[in-house]
Formats: sequence, structure tokens, C-alpha cells
Amino acid sequence: MDANNSTKVTLILLEDDIDGPVQSKNFSWNGVAYKIPRPKLKECESLPNINNSGVYLLLERSKATGEEFVYIGQAGERENDKGLLNRVLEHKKDMDDWIEAVMITKSDESLEANDISYFEYRFYEMAKEAGRFKLTNKKKPTSGMH
Repeated sequence: MDANNSTKVTLILLEDDIDGPVQSKNFSWNGVAYKIPRPKLKECESLPNINNSGVYLLLERSKATGEEFVYIGQAGERENDKGLLNRVLEHKKDMDDWIEAVMITKSDESLEANDISYFEYRFYEMAKEAGRFKLTNKKKPTSGMH
């Protein structure tokens, strides 16, 4: 790959612990991603862009077998201005076993409903193709492109 065309990604530890919350910024577009352990979610509610619309992955690992699972979803900004974070926090009540969330959004809040649906669909398809995680979604996301 040509060094001039390489993607520049920065990982920022939000605590002094690699297993704690991590922020990632991609400098070839205005994307922002967070990896946050389930117990740290509430502490991260003031992070930039955490309340935007976007896509999230809830990751789980079976203690008995080591098997890995993922749930892939989407969140639009809500009336209370808590898009991604609020949606993930809702899953703390209805899904017991996930251990960390990955949330992907854009820093300029430019994701529209079709964009979000398409990203959810693509992440689902990529996870299925990779075969590393068992998907726990009850139904397959649609592409959003009608």
C-alpha cells in the first residue's frame, strides 16, 4: 500500500487500562468508534459523539466454551439526545451476557437513517462471512437501500 494512501487511525485509552474504554478515530473520514466494557458504560456518557446516531456491536464470550457471540444493532438520535449510548444501555436490561460494546458513528452527526441501516447490514454480513462470531440477532438487518 502506498504510504500516502494509508489510513491513519488513532487509538486513545480513556483510562490507564487497555481493558477499559478505548476511542478510535479514523483520519480518512470523520468516523469515531468506541469500545466500552459493559460496567463502564454509564461513566462514558459525556464522551464526544456517544449520543449520535450510529451502529453498535454487543460482544459476548461463553465462559464454558470460549465461543464468541455478537449482536449488531443501530441507534438513531432520540428525543432525549441519547442515540447510541441510550440504545446500548437499554440492552443492559434485556440482554444479560454481553461484556462490551463497540459503537461507531461520525463526528459531524451526518449519518442518516439509510446510512445507519446500510452499515448495520454490512457489519452483519461481514460478521457472517468471517465466521468468527455467532450472530445473535433474531432477524437479518435490511440494507436500507430501497
